[in-house]
Amino acid sequence: MKTRARVALAGLMCLAVAACGSGGATSSADPESNGPLTLVDYGGATSEISKEIWMEPFTKQTNIQMRHDAPNDYAKVKAQVDSGKISWDVMFVQPYRAIVDCGTYFEKLDKSKITTLDKLPPLIGECGVPIDNFAYILVYDAKKFGANPPTSWKDFFDLEKYPGKRGLSTAVAGGVLEAALLGDGVKPEELYPLDIDRAIRKYDSIKDNISFFESGARQMEQIESGDVVMSLAWHGRVQLSVRNGAQFKPVWNQHIRTHDTVAMIKGTPRKEDAYKFLSFITDVQQQKLWAEKTSYGAANKDAKPTLDEVGQEYDSNDPAHAELAVNLDLNWWAEHYEEAIDRYTKWSAQ
Repeated sequence: MKTRARVALAGLMCLAVAACGSGGATSSADPESNGPLTLVDYGGATSEISKEIWMEPFTKQTNIQMRHDAPNDYAKVKAQVDSGKISWDVMFVQPYRAIVDCGTYFEKLDKSKITTLDKLPPLIGECGVPIDNFAYILVYDAKKFGANPPTSWKDFFDLEKYPGKRGLSTAVAGGVLEAALLGDGVKPEELYPLDIDRAIRKYDSIKDNISFFESGARQMEQIESGDVVMSLAWHGRVQLSVRNGAQFKPVWNQHIRTHDTVAMIKGTPRKEDAYKFLSFITDVQQQKLWAEKTSYGAANKDAKPTLDEVGQEYDSNDPAHAELAVNLDLNWWAEHYEEAIDRYTKWSAQ
């Protein structure tokens, strides 16, 4: 496992559970224990939200200075941990990585120091703290298909009935294989272990109509410009596009559900401050604000966000939406990610 983790972290591809984005990075934090606490996220739109509702209020409440960096580059994590020169502290991580790299590149967490843990879903492995409920969903252009909308992943692959380009992530662990298999008629309870060959064959049937996106920002550009008529999308990013004027609608049937996850960098000298920050961002008030700003479902079960019409439409915690979910099997991804990304990357590059 340790060898596999090191290989996995050597890759430079930033994958999303939540939405990799572009965004300028600030300088690294002081490596001494009294330096600023650094949060590393995906960049883009969510960075501005995390600064507003997490970092600034945390500093005001605790007097602990914070610094932001982006994107969450795993090669940099490896370099910092292997050299012992740690300049990052808390980072958004794909949840399966919180399993694969637990104890190697991310700290095994002391549950007693996270004051909100009884209000949250279980830790992802021993290293990942769930911070929201996240969904990969089918979305479609209501201007084109409003009178006869798609209702399932099967429709995502039906070019005759629904002609046009499809948006698809370069991040294979973002529900990509699951969506293809569901679209090919596999029952949710029979999804795992994932049949990678079958999923790729399904995408072969529409490959000339696929527009790949490598970031949340690019996904939003595709939707807002009309470059695509459907997309396998990150639901929080789509609601931002809708607020920007895009006339897209979600299909919650068989959406693929997981968590956004944060972890602590192995060996950070700011561990105690990091525990305080993890407790702060999963507190009721911060979770409420996060859900209201992003439409990602609050992880803290006591958080009751006030959502407008768009927020409600894209709320993954709405019981009517949640009951239609297919849960991502993080343990499968922890075991098979390297094989899946290798085969998917080679296929998409052909």
